[in-house]
Amino acid sequence: MEMTVKEHDSAIQRLDAALREQDRLTDRYDAAIGTSNELSAYVRLRAAGEDVTTRGRWLEWLEGLDSTEQR
Repeated sequence: MEMTVKEHDSAIQRLDAALREQDRLTDRYDAAIGTSNELSAYVRLRAAGEDVTTRGRWLEWLEGLDSTEQR
């Protein structure tokens, strides 16, 4: 399977978007500490962290696939 530049760029864009969302939710969680919204803010932040991890691993896999094909 040949990775296209478009697929790679898309993976980078999705990871960047996930990182921005994680940052936004970190701020919301920090603001919610000690309030009744703390738990739900924490759950959203954890989900965002999982999304970042998943997208990062996908990008690593794509880049590994590309380097394997270049051998």
